[in-house]
Amino acid sequence: MRYLPYIIILSFSIIGALYTVLYINLNKKKEKDFIIYEENANKETEEKNKIFLLYTVCMTNIVFAVMESLLIYTRSFELILSTNLIRTCSVIAVLNFAAMIIKGTFAGNNVNKITDREVFSKTLIQMSFGEILTVLGLLILGFIII
Repeated sequence: MRYLPYIIILSFSIIGALYTVLYINLNKKKEKDFIIYEENANKETEEKNKIFLLYTVCMTNIVFAVMESLLIYTRSFELILSTNLIRTCSVIAVLNFAAMIIKGTFAGNNVNKITDREVFSKTLIQMSFGEILTVLGLLILGFIII
């Protein structure tokens, strides 16, 4: 019972990461059905960028889930959430899951457009900004629930 909140948050985060993998893979398959590519060096670089983006999204989902669990585990955050820890963690997990679905959809939609380093780096910056906003939102939510 004591570890239930952390299990809830981590399981939702892993589900979000799996959603990202599936969404991007489905988008790649759709793209390949309609467009026939010529084999060249640029295509190989583009594929490496797409794979790197996919794993970056998944790893940030899992890393931020672990960070949120650690935030809740610390005494200061536990005092904030002492009203009803399991209910609050469930709310946080669902909000985090929604944020990951939005991120996964964003990455899946943009994964076909990534051709050069500039677009690739902008995409990563936007997603990192989304991660920071998610954590700030969770902290604000924690203070509101007092």
